[in-house]
Amino acid sequence: MTKQSLNLPYLILSGLIIVAIFMVFLAYVPAVQRINNIRQQISDIQTQAAQKQEFLQTVDAKKSFLADQQIHEKELNVVLPTDDQMEDALRIIDRAAATAQVSVESVSDTSTSVQNSLRSRRVRAEDTDIPADVLPFGFNVKTAGTYQQIRTLLDELYKSARIFDVATLTLSRDKNQLDSLSTELAIRFYSYQPGQ
Repeated sequence: MTKQSLNLPYLILSGLIIVAIFMVFLAYVPAVQRINNIRQQISDIQTQAAQKQEFLQTVDAKKSFLADQQIHEKELNVVLPTDDQMEDALRIIDRAAATAQVSVESVSDTSTSVQNSLRSRRVRAEDTDIPADVLPFGFNVKTAGTYQQIRTLLDELYKSARIFDVATLTLSRDKNQLDSLSTELAIRFYSYQPGQ
């Protein structure tokens, strides 16, 4: 019996150590599980933050792109306005004539005939050099001046931001004044008219 009693404290101590290890293991497993869950949550939050950051960067890029587009739209509206703006076209002609010191004898509106001609060419399926959403409007301008003044007039017209064509240019010499030329310009300006 003495042998058993001497081993009994060791057995109890061993049992207590095993129970303590089991208790620690039971407490440790959920803690490790919680730590893994927290790590996963942190990883998910970092992924979401990176996605949100990327989204914000794309929003900034899109915002600057749209700001650039607005600038381009304003420039395009000057070059190819969405309405006729005949007064603006006449102002361009008048300013160029004043700069060139050319005498403008008459200006006549030829928009109706230019547009009718374009429509009939499109109906006949002829090749036109004008896109479908662009509508021309035109003027016949009769001027008088020297050859150099007429060249300056054309140069000044072509400095304009507006898109236009000088469709025809007719020169004739004035019999009374040898250095003076009479000209007739057929000028077509354009406007952007979607759905026309």
